[in-house]
Amino acid sequence: MLEPKKISADFPSVLYAIIGLGSLLYSLGRLGESGSNGIYTALFAIVGIVFIMSFIKRQFKLEQPLLNLRAFAYKQYRLGILITLLVSGAIMASELMLPLFNQNILKVSPIISGEVMIPSALAMAFLSPFAGRLYDKMGIKKMTMIGALLGLITAVPMFFYNAQTSLGWLTLLYAIRCAGLILCYTPAQVYALNALPQESVVSGNTIIVTMVQVANSFCTALAVTTKNLVQDQTGSVISGYQWSLSTTILVTLLATLLIFGIKKQER
Repeated sequence: MLEPKKISADFPSVLYAIIGLGSLLYSLGRLGESGSNGIYTALFAIVGIVFIMSFIKRQFKLEQPLLNLRAFAYKQYRLGILITLLVSGAIMASELMLPLFNQNILKVSPIISGEVMIPSALAMAFLSPFAGRLYDKMGIKKMTMIGALLGLITAVPMFFYNAQTSLGWLTLLYAIRCAGLILCYTPAQVYALNALPQESVVSGNTIIVTMVQVANSFCTALAVTTKNLVQDQTGSVISGYQWSLSTTILVTLLATLLIFGIKKQER
């Protein structure tokens, strides 16, 4: 166990982090809004990036950094966190777009649309406690690959969803998809943290939690922007949603390809 240490927060680092992340997340949120001011959005994005870069630069100069970014020196950590971010973004983007698809295309009420998401939430809640046991039995690569493939295969039909799509079929596929992705998400996060020395685990986990918010914002903005662009170009609301949902297929595919970089013997 690590001995507790009394450290003082570096005020400039806190300020850089708040302004940087706040501006970047705000710009990503506006990116998905139809009719948003492009210059205004870009300005916030630039401000966010500048302050985040200032934060990163300062952390490497401090003897006791607010966040130990040296965790990124470990290849296993970089791979694990990237898979984690992609999977989280894929889940969040579909969680945003599917209820909108249900209400605007399938013409169901918001209550029914919300109930469609319940089986997927239950599947993730049920499987999360068992993810560790499966990790020990199957190994990181096999478990994450099975989960990612489940998420990928069940995402492909999303591109073909239309006004005649069965609500029950949609609910079943999405529940299986979320079950698969949670089997990928949890082990990938553990895999990343296992690469770090004990004293860097807290910072490593904080980095993951922070970057997950950015990844979620980016993927949801990508999905909404794609929907608006396609809908404006084709005049078809259904096509907009189809291409929007297809962005989650791409993100899941990228996560699946990265899993090939995991070494089999590492658990």
